[in-house]
Amino acid sequence: MIVPVGLYIRNQINETPVFARLGAARENSPVLRVMRAHGREVLSGLGLVILWTVCTYFFLIYMPTYSSRTLGLPEANSLLANSIGLAVIMVLAPVFGNLSDRVGRKPLLLTGAVAIAVVAYPAIAYLAAYPSIAALVSVQVVVAILIALFTGPAPAALAELFPENVRSSGMSLAYNFAVAIFGGFAPFIATWLVTYTGSNLAPAYYVVVAAMLSVVALTFMKETAGREAGQ
Repeated sequence: MIVPVGLYIRNQINETPVFARLGAARENSPVLRVMRAHGREVLSGLGLVILWTVCTYFFLIYMPTYSSRTLGLPEANSLLANSIGLAVIMVLAPVFGNLSDRVGRKPLLLTGAVAIAVVAYPAIAYLAAYPSIAALVSVQVVVAILIALFTGPAPAALAELFPENVRSSGMSLAYNFAVAIFGGFAPFIATWLVTYTGSNLAPAYYVVVAAMLSVVALTFMKETAGREAGQ
């Protein structure tokens, strides 16, 4: 169902004014151009997406499985808590995205990344020590707020790393490599860590490492809000 819907949407919308103005200046081989001239931006984007995708796959996709299979909570409760967390993100991500237009992307991104690095282990430890629906909901809500803080400005920051003539290719390389390597394997890595270490807290280590990698990338990334994209 996704393919026909995607094709319909794509065929019904116009190009953005910025891209339409490029005209003959559009790149014929944008991927090669990105790899040659914008390697630093690709690495910055990849570092930005690492935490974004790991949090999405672990806290929003894998958490119901972790809660039911590892902590022994009923599946219905796990899915309910997960739905509450998703609703929080749905409400707050646009708010933080709008805020980043005024205060900048980096302050919110760095605050979110550092906060997730600090909170991830205590949150999982609390949940493992007191496995209940109340604890699960509270953890999901707190983490969802921090994820919204990070993911609200993240799409704009990723897009603004690249100039218009190679933006789609640059975003695709940075985003998809990070998702495929760090996000797609997050449930597998979390399960393996629990099995290998024998500790239910082990998945928190993966989240913390992802957060620190993103902090490093963000530290060296230029502020993108309020300036010409890709500059």
